[in-house]
Amino acid sequence: MLVRLLTIMLMSCFIVACGQPYSQVQTNLTAENAAPPLQGAIAGFVRNSVQPDSSVEFDTYTWRGWSFGEGGSAVTRDSQGCPVRTDSTVLLVDQPTPWFIPVLGGRASNASNRFPPDEAAWLVVSNPIDVPYHARVRGHFGNDDTAHCQLARHIFTVDQVVETYASMPPELAETPQPPADYASWTEYHDPALGYRLRYPAGWAAEPTKQPGTVATLAIRSPQHAEFPILVRVYAGETHYDQYDVAHTPPLLQQVGGGPFTSDSLPFAEQVKHQALSGYYRDFGGADRDAQQIGIVFSNYGRSYELFLRYPLGMDAAPDLTAAYTFVVLSFAFDMPPAPTPTPPIRQVLGKGPFLSTDQLLVQLRRNHGAEAKLLDSQLVSEAAARQLHKGCSTFQGHYDGIWLVTLYGMSDGMWGTLRGVYDATTGNELCGEFAADPSRPTATPFVPTSTPRSDPSPYPAPYPMP
Repeated sequence: MLVRLLTIMLMSCFIVACGQPYSQVQTNLTAENAAPPLQGAIAGFVRNSVQPDSSVEFDTYTWRGWSFGEGGSAVTRDSQGCPVRTDSTVLLVDQPTPWFIPVLGGRASNASNRFPPDEAAWLVVSNPIDVPYHARVRGHFGNDDTAHCQLARHIFTVDQVVETYASMPPELAETPQPPADYASWTEYHDPALGYRLRYPAGWAAEPTKQPGTVATLAIRSPQHAEFPILVRVYAGETHYDQYDVAHTPPLLQQVGGGPFTSDSLPFAEQVKHQALSGYYRDFGGADRDAQQIGIVFSNYGRSYELFLRYPLGMDAAPDLTAAYTFVVLSFAFDMPPAPTPTPPIRQVLGKGPFLSTDQLLVQLRRNHGAEAKLLDSQLVSEAAARQLHKGCSTFQGHYDGIWLVTLYGMSDGMWGTLRGVYDATTGNELCGEFAADPSRPTATPFVPTSTPRSDPSPYPAPYPMP
């Protein structure tokens, strides 16, 4: 795990040592005999507003934003000639800043397409040159074409990579290991709400209040107290129906995400857990300097969300996101969850009233021409329609009856065959496939495409949320 170094050394006689460029008073390093990296160089440059064309040599780390691979900085400039941050812009920083951070057993980008605050210790590499992850570089500040830029004191030209300490940042393990002190983590139990979890020793757990929740628990790390892990309990269970996304539960609306199972975590077999299923909520770029994620489990009429807002960029806290992963894995209910519901697909044909074939044909001719001919029609249940019409098996909504129709008519000025699925109550088209064909074909009957299952797939749905 990448650990942020906190030691900052003040710079005196660093940019120019007694009138000499730093490169003249510092012996160049070799790979076999590399001196410890000098810390705080960039902080000194920013604080002291280095004069243009000053030649300096210093140790640095790179932070590449979205780009994980090594390569030259793709220098993009605005209409005034000032560098603009893009996916592959290279920044030089004093401390090791991770390019990616561990979240739920995977790795998430520690990316940003904005420059850090002006007062922070960073430099943007303004020329296309390969800069390793950890290296000693030599270069200069200031050019006539960037002196007018708002962030001019952060613009730096790398003339030479003097020494490479590490080409790439440390890799996250393919199979992350539980924390060494996991066995001694503190257990929190709420008997009234019926759940328990564990959190690192030295952290604090305290109830708090948040609007719209039954209860909220904040678990805080002393190093990152402003980024607590929140356990938010809501009234009502949360389940996603892939056949009725218009009625997505509130917790899953306006966010990305999808099904989640604790068994899917790569280290799940190493830690005792309850093998819960639920959903993950990915809030995307909700704000500039942080990312948000939530895991939602349901049980006995309530939804339980384990939520974390974690910092990005130069303030990234991989120790926080790694701990969150194991807090999620440790979460358990006092009573095992009841079986999750299956999608409420109507298994039998309802009572109606339903449109007759003549009434349906009147509506079809409005859209497909007055001469459209009905070649075949079947009134079936929703479950049968999803089985019989392969191309439209995932149509949205749940209905008491479905008309399966084969029609010869017009679409976009062409004659052809339409095989469609229609709500038998309203005649609204739910799904259709059109094949242009100037000749009049015969009807092709709907036949089963698979054997219906006696135990429909339970939630979570096998499809990602929109």
